Amino acid sequence: MPEDVAARVTRPGVVLVGGESPPFVREVGRRLAQLLPGGRLDVVEGHGHVVPPDVLAPVVAAHLRR
Repeated sequence: MPEDVAARVTRPGVVLVGGESPPFVREVGRRLAQLLPGGRLDVVEGHGHVVPPDVLAPVVAAHLRR
């Protein structure tokens, strides 16, 4: 992940990762959330890198309501 690119982001962001994703993917997600202003990390447990839309939609909706 090019950290210099992530550091230029000026808007808050949410990073979603699957809890069953490989460790390096979860680590990249954690680091990206740290770099984003107001960044948050949400781990979708029980899923890998590709989370089914019916599982992902409520997670995204919950973050939009915050």
